[in-house]
Amino acid sequence: GHATFMASNSILHIPEKCHVPTEYLSSYILPSITKRRIESVNTYTETHLINKTTKPIALYFALQNWMDTFDFSIIVLAVILICVLFLSILIIPYRLSAISVATSGFTTGIYSVGIMLLYQATFGSLYGEITLLIFALTLGFVAGSKIPFFPHSDLIIGLYTLGSFLLLILLSHPPAPLFFICHFGIGLLSSAQFTTRKKISFGLLNTADLLGGVFGMFLSSTVLFPIFGFVPVISGLFCMKFFLALLLNIFNSNVFQKYLN
Repeated sequence: GHATFMASNSILHIPEKCHVPTEYLSSYILPSITKRRIESVNTYTETHLINKTTKPIALYFALQNWMDTFDFSIIVLAVILICVLFLSILIIPYRLSAISVATSGFTTGIYSVGIMLLYQATFGSLYGEITLLIFALTLGFVAGSKIPFFPHSDLIIGLYTLGSFLLLILLSHPPAPLFFICHFGIGLLSSAQFTTRKKISFGLLNTADLLGGVFGMFLSSTVLFPIFGFVPVISGLFCMKFFLALLLNIFNSNVFQKYLN
């Protein structure tokens, strides 16, 4: 609070003399401080938004600042994303099985980014552990490909996503192995669903899975987690998978098949 008060009541400027000269400061930091960036920092706007572990709004502000620095409008980014989304809809046929795999890729992408953000917030470092987290996810993909039968996959993935993520959030200081286990689990389930959908071509499933994963990872760190927070997003993923599980159950029921015939 004191630091914020001082920043809001003083004008930032380039120091006249560097009392602690370092090669990094003089060669990179000081040359990157432009008049425009100083004016931007000194423009104070009152806000009540607070960065939290479960709602990292700082990610959104960092993206906005990066785009302003390079004069890249967020509208252009939104248009590109919408165009890719429409192309994805054209590529993926309107089949529930393909949509189911696409939403699982979407869920896995969001889950993976969320795991990394929570790990960073819990232990303060991610550089050395990100390889282990990705390894755990990949190991889950490999293990899941060996599962021959996976009934009610959408419902199970939705329940696992909600339950495991809430566990990590509610624990005051979850142990590091728990993050690896959870990451392994989502990889196992998503891969098992992918490999047990044998009535659809592998190419279509792979396309659906990759598109879902790309959108999930992109939206999670730029829009979903910063603006809505972890709990609403994960709850939304559960509702999405639960709704798909309900639709698949209705369309695969004997009553519905007799009605079609």
